[in-house]
Amino acid sequence: MKKKILSLGVIAILIIMLVTLTGCENKQEDIKNNLKESEKVFDRSKLKVGDYVEYQYDTADNYILKGDISGYKQGNTYKDQEIKQEQLRFRIYNIDEKTGRVDLISATPTRQKIIIGGSSGYNNGVYFLNEIAEKQYSNASLGIKARSIKIEDIENKMTDKGKENILNYIGEKTGIRYGDVKTYTGTYSNYPTILKDENGVGINTEEIKNNGLSRSPNVPL
Repeated sequence: MKKKILSLGVIAILIIMLVTLTGCENKQEDIKNNLKESEKVFDRSKLKVGDYVEYQYDTADNYILKGDISGYKQGNTYKDQEIKQEQLRFRIYNIDEKTGRVDLISATPTRQKIIIGGSSGYNNGVYFLNEIAEKQYSNASLGIKARSIKIEDIENKMTDKGKENILNYIGEKTGIRYGDVKTYTGTYSNYPTILKDENGVGINTEEIKNNGLSRSPNVPL
């Protein structure tokens, strides 16, 4: 597997909204006055998706991503990577009208490159991207845990036309449509060890696995 270079998107899941909006009529004192002593929640009636918020995450040490976890090598030697916490602005990504939960998303991805390679990077990528986000962009005192953005987060906000475009897309060079089954042989048949356990795959067989590992359910955050 070739090396991949990733940027890290961060989503902070806010169970309780405890931030001050910038550019809104509500000033901090007004928000404090909206605190209901019986419920201990803030008035969210003026919040809108897309608003910038002053979310302050905890200061964190640099994250050391071990080479044997990421699969990143220089020659035959695994190479560690040091990931620094960055200054990120956050916007409201989603508001759950029933529960009052507010989800924030970083306005931009992180800028530092993370290099992964081989089966180790493939197998561990989701784990360490989420751990980097949690370690560097959470707020312990508020009980907020951050995580890396998922494909489901993007798909949940796509328009019907956007989803249709994905399903109808055909690769110019490969002629493969999204969701098609492709058989690889010879020098192109190398695969990560976890692949044999995934749905939609058949290793050395024409039978396609349909009861193995799969993506997490596409449900709202």
